[in-house]
Amino acid sequence: MTSETKATAIHCPYCAFQCGMTLSMGDAGDVEIAGDPSFPVNRGALCVKGWTAAAASIRSLGIDRGLPFPVEDIAGAEAVLLMGDNPAETMPPMMQYFDAQRENGGRLIVADPRLTLTAQRADRHLRLMPGTDAVLANGLLHILIRDGMVDEAYIADRTEGFDRVKAEVRPTGRSGWNGSPEWPRLS
Repeated sequence: MTSETKATAIHCPYCAFQCGMTLSMGDAGDVEIAGDPSFPVNRGALCVKGWTAAAASIRSLGIDRGLPFPVEDIAGAEAVLLMGDNPAETMPPMMQYFDAQRENGGRLIVADPRLTLTAQRADRHLRLMPGTDAVLANGLLHILIRDGMVDEAYIADRTEGFDRVKAEVRPTGRSGWNGSPEWPRLS
């Protein structure tokens, strides 16, 4: 990479660590991918799978994808909801971010029918009956819409049919995963 070449910050799409990378054009016009030494999760290091996945993703799609945020952002979240995810067993290093989040006063909520290691470490375990995760997701979306917590302009620019979704998640009669006729207010 020459001193005049601008590097674009990207994230590796392979796993939840979302390691920081840089993407630039080499002197010969080829794409150069490197670990980002300023990114706190990986500090410039990349695993072999990360290199391969990132290169293949960029070559085939022109983009990188994975989590929509770096995992280090978890530590600053007020609340995190994990649905059917068990990083304590499937990706133990990721738990450091949830531990930091809770140490910072955040709450970890796990929705899972199983009492997993992650659920055991959560502030709240929603032990859903199998198949009711969509009901919970719809209820949460309804609350976000009802309480004006959805960025309508963002949704309008990037989706189609959101009015239909709004109608589908609106409660009618006895709705909600607990049989309550109304969803609670967020405060």
